[in-house]
Amino acid sequence: MSEQKIDFGKSPFEFSKQDTHFLVRLHGELGFDLEKEFEKKLATHIEQIDSHIVIDMSGVTELHPTWTRPLMALATRAKAVKKQIRVVGPSTHVQAFFTGQGIAPSFPYATDLESALKGMMAPPKHRFDAQFINAFLVAGKEVVEAQVQTAVRPGTPFVRDMKDHMGGDISGVIGLTADKLNGSVVITFPENTFLTLMSKMLGEDYKELTPELHDGAAEITNMIFGKAKAALNEKGYGIKMAIPSVVTGKNHSIQNRSNGPRVVVPFESDVGSFTMEVSFGD
Repeated sequence: MSEQKIDFGKSPFEFSKQDTHFLVRLHGELGFDLEKEFEKKLATHIEQIDSHIVIDMSGVTELHPTWTRPLMALATRAKAVKKQIRVVGPSTHVQAFFTGQGIAPSFPYATDLESALKGMMAPPKHRFDAQFINAFLVAGKEVVEAQVQTAVRPGTPFVRDMKDHMGGDISGVIGLTADKLNGSVVITFPENTFLTLMSKMLGEDYKELTPELHDGAAEITNMIFGKAKAALNEKGYGIKMAIPSVVTGKNHSIQNRSNGPRVVVPFESDVGSFTMEVSFGD
């Protein structure tokens, strides 16, 4: 492993550029004057940091409040280059410093360098947002029930494999763009379910899935999306407007817009079964 050290003379801090991370080692009593010296050195090198950042504070005994500024500069740099930051071995006193300055959420702790690197380099885990999924589950149930005046029974959500087909004949698709996530919503119907649904909605007896009926899938998807969007935006999700599209074909597939999970909610009703797939990621 290559290592580039920056000599800080007698100052109790050191930078080491490693292959996998940038190490900042601090120790001793870090007072006001040392913070000024450290900040000057940091300013000349911070733009070169393009990897995960580890701050070893296992030897730190005191911190002046002014150290909040350069520490936050490191956290900001990690965020700018889409990397993570860890503080290794902080004492109870140092942890109290982070909490007291209100910056603890920006500096996850690790007991040692190995655990810090393991935590930063692990594949990201996508959060299963039950509130988010439930909003679409409720919207799907209420919209279809209102359109056909029949009970709709949602089943247990499950995660679909990325390679699986949709398992239907026609799907309404709408993109999800929000403040902190991206993805899509897909409502998929078997042909018989969709024809029965359209017959009840439009007052006609449809026997064949024709291009003229395709707009019906987009309309239903848009109504479900709009209802869920309104509920979620009241909670601060910031979901943007979107225009639905339609995909048809036996066992068709749809490219996922995010790298997150594809959560499927199956529905049963008197007009037949259908599914809703919600995918989302960062």
